[in-house]
Amino acid sequence: MIANAGISNDASPIETATVDSVQEHINVNAIGPYLLFQATFGLLKKAKQPKFVVIGSALGSIGYMEQRAAHGLFAYGASKAMAHWTSRRIHFSHENIISFVVDPVSYSPYFYLAISIKEQGEWFADYRSLC
Repeated sequence: MIANAGISNDASPIETATVDSVQEHINVNAIGPYLLFQATFGLLKKAKQPKFVVIGSALGSIGYMEQRAAHGLFAYGASKAMAHWTSRRIHFSHENIISFVVDPVSYSPYFYLAISIKEQGEWFADYRSLC
């Protein structure tokens, strides 16, 4: 099972992010995978090699915050951190279910191309247009 739904529609930093925006991100990015796990738990228990994969983000990694210090995106990062925690809880609560997080951007060569190519001080490539 792959929990792939997610949103990131507010780039506000923590000091200006609204409760409504944070709640919306938590509902989709964190509670969504949790509800999907609950809905598919019976099927996962019956599977020969059950796997529950959450599409995550480096912005949700607490241990990686210093390397990827995004000044905005508070609602997104906080909601993804909650999703990461949920995936790990599933893994440790059910020894027969393999559960982990995948950050697809970390594996995208286009992402690194977009952030490394500059032309006259302006961004040369737009990440969204490359993926």
